[in-house]
Parts: sequence; C-alpha cells; structure tokens
Amino acid sequence: MTLPTDLSGLIVWYRGDSVTANGTVVASLLDKSGTGDPNKVANQLSAGLRPTLNAVDPNFNSNPTIQFNGSQYLVTGTFTTPITQPTTRFIVGLATGSGPDYIIDSINPSLQYSVSAPPGSIVQFNGGTLSIGANFAVPGIVIIVDNGASSSCVLGTTVLNSGNAGPNGATGLTIGAYAGTGFNLTGTIAEIIIYNRVLSATEIQAVAGYLQQRYGIPVFAATVSPTLVGPSLADLRLAAQQRADRVNVSTISTSEWNWYINKSAQELYGLLASTYQDYNVKSVAVTLPGGSQAGNSFQVGPNQTIASDFFQPRALWLQIGGSPTPYVTIPRLESLNERNLYVFPNIVPVYGAIPSRWNILGSTIEILPPTVGGNQYVLWYVPALPTLSSDTDSIAQYWLSINGWDEYVTLDAAAKALIKEESLDTANLLLQQKMALRERILREAAPRDISQPQSIVDMNRIRNPWGGWGAGGMPGPGWGGDGTGTGCW
Repeated sequence: MTLPTDLSGLIVWYRGDSVTANGTVVASLLDKSGTGDPNKVANQLSAGLRPTLNAVDPNFNSNPTIQFNGSQYLVTGTFTTPITQPTTRFIVGLATGSGPDYIIDSINPSLQYSVSAPPGSIVQFNGGTLSIGANFAVPGIVIIVDNGASSSCVLGTTVLNSGNAGPNGATGLTIGAYAGTGFNLTGTIAEIIIYNRVLSATEIQAVAGYLQQRYGIPVFAATVSPTLVGPSLADLRLAAQQRADRVNVSTISTSEWNWYINKSAQELYGLLASTYQDYNVKSVAVTLPGGSQAGNSFQVGPNQTIASDFFQPRALWLQIGGSPTPYVTIPRLESLNERNLYVFPNIVPVYGAIPSRWNILGSTIEILPPTVGGNQYVLWYVPALPTLSSDTDSIAQYWLSINGWDEYVTLDAAAKALIKEESLDTANLLLQQKMALRERILREAAPRDISQPQSIVDMNRIRNPWGGWGAGGMPGPGWGGDGTGTGCW
C-alpha cells in the first residue's frame, strides 16, 4: 500500500490520529509531512473554539477523526515556504451544515485557497470558482487539482468537473473555517494531504487507494487529470523506481530519474521510427522559388522555420496543379553516389514524368537537379520525441505505450539507475527482460509495414551519368526507353 510519504512533493499531511488533545478537546493538529516546518502545526488558542476528537469514528472505519460544531476551527502559522500552484489536495471528511461549510482555506481572506461544501455540492475557490454537484453530507474523499485554468475536482464516485479555479496559493491554512468571518464547518475531518505538484493519474490512484483502504470509502480517481493520456513522466519514474527497488532512495535524484526515463523513451522511439515508417509521421507544406540550387533547397531541424522538430525524412511530394490538388511523389536518391547525376542542368517538371530527385545533406533538403520555376511541396517526416519535462507529460501519443510497450522504458531506466549504483547483477537481469520485450515489440509492430520495400540502387545509372535527358529532353541510361532494357523508371 502506498503511503502519502512514498511520493515526492508532500508538503502538508494532517490526520485524526496526529493531534495534541486534552481528553477529547483538540488543541493542535500536527503536520506529518516531514518538512520540518513548525508553522504547519494548526492550533486553536481559545479553548471554546477547539474541535472535538472522535477517537473511534464508526463513519470512518473506526479511525480517529476531528469533529467541528459550526463555530470551531484551527489555524496554522505562516509557512516558511508558501504553497504555490500547482498542487494536488486530498480531503477525507463530511459536512452537514446549512453551508457553505469551509473545510480548508488560506489564512488570508483576500487570497483564498479554499474547499467548501454548500449543501449538495463541493466548491473549489482559488480566485476562480469550480464546483461539482455532490453529496458531502456522507463520508467522502475529495480530490482537488489546483492548476489554474487546468484545475479539477472529484468527490468519491462523482464524475469530476474541470476548469479555471484561479491561481491562488496560501501562506498558511485555516482548517474548518473561512479565513475571514463565518462559514465554519459543521462536520468531520479525517485527513488532509497536499502535494506541491500535479500528481499523475497513477499516483492519484495510489493515494486514493490508501485512503479508500483506511476509511472504507469508495473513490473514483481515474479521471482526476482529464488531460493526462497514458503513462506520464511521473508514472514511468515511479514504475522504474519500483522495478529497481529504489523508491525514495536519496542517492538518485528526481532529475536523474527523469533523465533516465527520457533517454530510455528516446531509445524506444528511435527503434520504432528507424525500423518502421508510419507511427509518428507528420507533414509540412514548403514553397520554393526555383532557379538556382539555393532556390531548390530548404533547411529543417532545430532553429529552422520549417520542421524545427525534424528527426527523419519519409517522403517529399510535388504539387502538379489541378483540382482537387494532386501531388506526385518525388523519389529519393537511392545512393549518395548518384547525387552528382542530378546537379546540372535545370529541368522543367513534365506532367506524368518526374525526372527530379530529392536528397538530404545535414539539415538541407535539396531538389536535384534544380527546377527552373518555383514549386509547392509537402515534406513528410518523423518528428523528434519531445523531452518529458513536466510530470504530466505522456508518451502515449507517440505510440510508445500501446500493448504494454512502455515497460521497455521502465526496464531500461531501472537498469540505468542500478548500473550507476553498481548493482550489476540485477541490472543485467532487467536488461535481459528489456531485450526480450524488444523482440516482441518488433514482432508486433512489423505487420504495419509489411508492404515497405527495401531500397534499390540502380548501378547502371551510377556507372553511366546523364546521357541525353537534361541536355536534350530525352531519357538517358537508367531512365528506361534507351533501348538497353537495363534502365529503371
């Protein structure tokens, strides 16, 4: 079972069994996050405003909870490090007042960071309002993602709502009341957990699973991050840590784990992109003025205006007019040895016959030989895999998680970490599993590209350059129609 401390970014953790009490009267709620900030202790100096401890609460699987009567509350000091968005919050409790009952807020009424429970709903307010229709009058688990316009809220088995809850954070917390006056909670708080980041879907489910097991309350957390698709950076990092048996090990930093994950994902991406043709292809329109060779060339790759994410070329189409717009495929040079066959002279494309070729040298894609007039082209290419930098960045849209292929990334990243720590025997076992998975991935992916031909090099045209095509408009050796029967159209 995952505990809140098993995940990085835990900054607040209050629970009903972590209090300072005089009998059943709660004077202080202690922070269990391990940050060491004494200002996170929530106190009530006035004895008449102190909530009540339920040492055994049957509504929450007989666990300790804190009962608020509509006038009681607790408040922290000013945190050493303020809470700033994005955050993920978990709240276990119930609210039975006439509302709105504030469960949690900041300590500044002009800078709210609140979750409240008017009858029949949950309201998340961080300067903007996001609400869901839900019954919090019975024990429930509220899961809140505070991330500006990408915020979301879910209660138990209620479908979430997402939108803009505002940008506010908090310099401290008020528990059981609004930071200003009124709207105190009539109800119960069993647990509050706050992380200083957006947890991945897998992490949210792990924490929700812990809460569900502890309190016996159903929870539906799978859609709390509505924009997350497939395994994210955080999911992969946790999976690799578990594979390597290195969860919460301080010898490998989060940035190192992220580096391993990215390198492993790039390896899998390169395996698919280099071997198969159509998994991540995209296109871009290109207009060239023609004339000189410079007018028949364009730059791709980093810092270029065309295909700045260029990784590998796939095809180049030439627009030949008509409606709807027709294109023909320009063949690519089968061998760099053939390049000098096409550098002179300029040509005029003929409908139905494409005497030109295209070639790539470094970051330059060139049309050979150069055409006299300008033309419209479409470049098809495989983009580079973007670096996973945010915990919510996913590899799913790049076909790296289909049918469990993301396990390749997990195994390789775990092995990299173990090699660093010189746990070579275990690393070797993981690498063996990765190689077996590699063979399965290649086998499963192959049918998509069964029709792709191997490259054919026309050796006749390499040996016998040009002939009459460029000079006189007639095909020379290698173009067919030369009477030798040895050409290739």
